[in-house]
Amino acid sequence: MFTKAIYEHYREAIHNHTITPNDIKVMVNDCMFALKSRYQDSGIEATEKELKELRVFSNLFKKIRQNPNSYEDATNLLFEIGRFEGVIQFCDNILSAGAVLSRKFSSKDVEYDATRVKFFLLDNPDSKVENICANTYLKKESVEQVLFELEGMGIVESFGCGENTAYALSVSAVQEVKRAKRVGCLFDGYVGEPIFKAPTTSTYYDYETDKQCTIPLRSREELKKELGLD
Repeated sequence: MFTKAIYEHYREAIHNHTITPNDIKVMVNDCMFALKSRYQDSGIEATEKELKELRVFSNLFKKIRQNPNSYEDATNLLFEIGRFEGVIQFCDNILSAGAVLSRKFSSKDVEYDATRVKFFLLDNPDSKVENICANTYLKKESVEQVLFELEGMGIVESFGCGENTAYALSVSAVQEVKRAKRVGCLFDGYVGEPIFKAPTTSTYYDYETDKQCTIPLRSREELKKELGLD
């Protein structure tokens, strides 16, 4: 969307001191729409490419900051440039959080256990390993492996040292974990499988799972026939 022709248009307007606050405002609105669409349709990598192109415009606008008084309505012009840079910074933060949460675990078992640990830390920040083990029914070595990987991903942060080390979700991960828990990611990592495949430690329950336990009732005629009572 942000082509070389558009860049040349803005560059010429800045060079000729004819650029207006509305010109920047249009750019802000366009880039907000473009970045949102790109993120929803194509994911992180495509959005990062779009952001890279937008930073070229950000560098161009620095020329205005260097000598704002030579432009008409400089106050509003600088305000719109600030909005433009704010959009880029906001998208950077979103992409950073998305990249952290999309990283892969070393194994399916660790990923399974990590779900339980993340949901526990969501409601119990600043918990020690022993406390996490007691409430998630995971072995100490499993919890330590999960915490090691989550911390490396930036999802969990640690405080203190040795036996006094406590763990909590990072600020960038809290909202995503809340959303995951709210829309139905399970406490024990068991999602949409037949009830007989649920782990014995499963604490998850919902109506869809309950329906799998329902035994279909047969008619009176079917029962009589099966028992030879015709």
